[in-house]
Amino acid sequence: MVTSTTRSRVGPNPTVDGASTRTAAIAFALLVVSMVASAARAESVLPTLVGRPARDSQLIGCDRASERLVIDRSSHLDPSCVYTGGVDIVASNVRFDCRGATIEDTAGNRFRGIDLHGAEEDLSRVQVRNCVVRGFSVNIHIRRRS
Repeated sequence: MVTSTTRSRVGPNPTVDGASTRTAAIAFALLVVSMVASAARAESVLPTLVGRPARDSQLIGCDRASERLVIDRSSHLDPSCVYTGGVDIVASNVRFDCRGATIEDTAGNRFRGIDLHGAEEDLSRVQVRNCVVRGFSVNIHIRRRS
């Protein structure tokens, strides 16, 4: 008769547990590096994915990047700029294309990044495209009158 005994160890095995810890740490580091690389890749690829601005669109250049922009017709931003003043869209039938540009509250004193609101009536047929908006209390806000 052949008997088999299985011995199990209770408690940590320094060789196995140390290797497992190192492996887990390396895997976590690779995951973080991968996530950072993916985010950087997404930021760098976005401007190439956005296409051309509409034919009737007006360019809002870097010289106005610190102003609060009021948009009442189709407009697009320069993707090489960071716009820090925020945007008010106040008219219907408007296409606002950031073309990958960032709208960011770098000073921490602005409430809304992009605010859509009509003075007399609700807005309709408004497109907001290809924007990176961050740092505001409310990044995108849509107000209705009724």
